[in-house]
Amino acid sequence: MTARKTAPKAVEPEQITLLPLDQPRSIVLMQSARKYIYTLRRVLTADWEKYFVGIVNQVRNLDGMREQIFESESALLELADAVIASVQVPTLPIHENGYPLNQRLAVGQALCSVSAAMGDDDTTVLLNACWSADAEGKMQLFKGLVHRFNQPTIDQVKRWNYELARVRVRGTSKDGLTTFPSRQLAAMRIYDELIVSVEGYGLTAGMLTGVEAIRREMDGLHKAEAAMQLLGGSEVTIL
Repeated sequence: MTARKTAPKAVEPEQITLLPLDQPRSIVLMQSARKYIYTLRRVLTADWEKYFVGIVNQVRNLDGMREQIFESESALLELADAVIASVQVPTLPIHENGYPLNQRLAVGQALCSVSAAMGDDDTTVLLNACWSADAEGKMQLFKGLVHRFNQPTIDQVKRWNYELARVRVRGTSKDGLTTFPSRQLAAMRIYDELIVSVEGYGLTAGMLTGVEAIRREMDGLHKAEAAMQLLGGSEVTIL
């Protein structure tokens, strides 16, 4: 099942603004000529942790057959259900199991709309992120959100490489199940260890500054994406 037809379009803010981490978010969807305005509470670190853990990434071997299993849609639905505070639309049909499935998926997709790239040096990461709808109902795209880090230590690199290589195996090679745990949880922890400063983020009280405040207030997905980009790095050419 896909929610692409209902997913909101993003536009760049007309003026430089800070991404408001502690403000409620709004996702506006269009379906069948109706506008659905979803208001969301703040997505907490615990919400992101549950989402990351809920993503299923497995390989199953049975009688010589190999089956790859990757399923994130259920975790995405649970994330959306946890943070939806209200929906505004005339005569919205509320079902026994909640709001329409494809709309909840679209909300989840909007929450996860983050991309990362390296900055001008190997300890700076830039994120682009959709965050919330503006007054006209269009998603705002915040570009070039800056995350500056300390250089990872050998111990931190070892821990990260361990997470990349770690698998859980039950059974045998002919009849067993291999599970690949989430890397995002480890990335969030390493983010808190390495972060130095950020730009482009704000709170009700003003610009987000200070390492302790960043650790406490930064969105969990932004932490994970920035740290994974830092540890993955960019390609280096040997001349």
